[in-house]
Amino acid sequence: MFRALRVLLLAGVGLAGAAQAQSSFYFICDREDGGRHLTDNEADARKYKNCQRKEMQPPAVVMPAQRLAPRPAAAAPSPGPASFPRVEPAEQVSRDQGRRQVLETELRAEETKCASLRRDLGEAERNVAAAGRLAGLRDDIARCDSNMVAIRQELARLRAM
Repeated sequence: MFRALRVLLLAGVGLAGAAQAQSSFYFICDREDGGRHLTDNEADARKYKNCQRKEMQPPAVVMPAQRLAPRPAAAAPSPGPASFPRVEPAEQVSRDQGRRQVLETELRAEETKCASLRRDLGEAERNVAAAGRLAGLRDDIARCDSNMVAIRQELARLRAM
């Protein structure tokens, strides 16, 4: 492990030395459009305004953390504390059936509401005086349709369980 660390450190120092040999500074310049331009080429920096020359900082060397002792093989994960409430399978089936009934009732109510809105939209389209209501009715119908899609998806998830 220490040999690998030493190789990495030497490689990092070699790269840092190569970077410093290439250029040990860079320029931050203002572009005409208000943005910033970064370059390490002095000739390129002369093309821009308000260039500031900055010195490159050597790379930081971070020592690896000490290795922790290996953990003993863990037992099977506990699903929760012993005091965590458990639901009997029969009780869960009863709850799911109640939920399904509520969702089906909501779906029937949305379908009825949508049918009523569509009738109102048809009448408003034929009646020139009610033309101002068209956009609102179309929005209500779109909302109603998306509600029905969401309820059907929830029912499909419930059936998949």
